[in-house]
Amino acid sequence: MRFLGVDYGLKNVGLALGVSGGATMPLKTLRTSDTGYLIKEIKKICEEEHIDKVIIGIPEFTDSTQKEITLSFAHSLEDALGNIPVVYVNEYGSSKEAFDEDFTKFSKIKKIKKKIHAKSAEKILENYWASFGDDTFAK
Repeated sequence: MRFLGVDYGLKNVGLALGVSGGATMPLKTLRTSDTGYLIKEIKKICEEEHIDKVIIGIPEFTDSTQKEITLSFAHSLEDALGNIPVVYVNEYGSSKEAFDEDFTKFSKIKKIKKKIHAKSAEKILENYWASFGDDTFAK
């Protein structure tokens, strides 16, 4: 199976690819400014990469406004993707994990900030597999 991890934020959306067995890699970061464009790009990536399941991080730990915005986007994405399942997981700590990991590799914060969103999406995939395994359909 092939997976797409999504870290949705108010300014940026990080994307990462994963395959059954746990291999992951950051893919790219997109701007959040136009939801229609964003959904179109994610749908295109799903087709090109033959994605079987999308894993989107939901901010369970923050104020309800951010959670509602993310869920609204997730529902729109789910409608647009049709037969590709979209699974919601708690994204707690994914950005901090990605930052802490990259901080030891790069000395410049600018380099870390460029990659942090896609790395967070990668952490969302890793946390999903740690919690559910790679073929569980959890919602």
